[in-house]
Amino acid sequence: MSERTIVRAAPVSTGILSSARPLRAAIGQTGKWVLSLAVLYALWRWVAVPNVSSLFLASPDAVFAKIWQWTLDGTLVQMVWTTLSEAVLGMAFGAIAGITLALIATLGPKEAGGVINPVFAALYAMPKFALIPLLLVWLGRDTPSRVIFVAITVMPIIFLNMVTGLKTVDPAKVRMIRLFGGGSWQVATKLLLPQTAGYLGTALTISAHNAIASAVGAEILFGATDGLGGMMYTSAFTFSTDAVIGALLVATIFSTLFIGIFQIFSRIGSSRTIG
Repeated sequence: MSERTIVRAAPVSTGILSSARPLRAAIGQTGKWVLSLAVLYALWRWVAVPNVSSLFLASPDAVFAKIWQWTLDGTLVQMVWTTLSEAVLGMAFGAIAGITLALIATLGPKEAGGVINPVFAALYAMPKFALIPLLLVWLGRDTPSRVIFVAITVMPIIFLNMVTGLKTVDPAKVRMIRLFGGGSWQVATKLLLPQTAGYLGTALTISAHNAIASAVGAEILFGATDGLGGMMYTSAFTFSTDAVIGALLVATIFSTLFIGIFQIFSRIGSSRTIG
């Protein structure tokens, strides 16, 4: 009886331990974040603020008060909505174009790949913010020009990652689908995209940070009056460091959440690719 009891109890205890690991990992990660934020807050409040003029560095209380004021009067929602909509739309257009051109460069004639690949290699290496004067002349400083700038920023990242993933697909599987009458659409949807989901997830995770940063940077360099970047731009002229730091803090928080969402998609895509 005792031996049977021990044998039956072992899987239960193992299951409890395995289910507790993610919880312990989450608690440990949360603890690290709390500790890091506490250290930064202490350095900001008790080291930096007493030794720097309030004209150049606002106190944490002033920054949080400004964010609370934006929350009450609706300014925070408007700023976040403007910047996030630019980032999301830019990522969507950039992803569609990057994936489509990666499929053309991989599945299409060799001449197509020979033309497209160097263009995206150059676009990836190009300092993207140098394009803002041209976009300002062509499209003005409104939202469409910022969305296009975000799309240009993320498109080469997605393209290059997708091409790398597509090159790992076994050509024999492609020939097999074609042998059974499948066209390019079936090859792409049934084989290539599922097999490269992990690469796409990684590309989107990297692009998520670039999308938020590009949207905020474009708002600043275009001289916008809306969005988080617009708040930083207009507040800098009045030396309102509480508003500048507050907008930067909000942008950092939402950028972290944005990246976290795509990290989840990346893990799901990687697990499906492995499976």
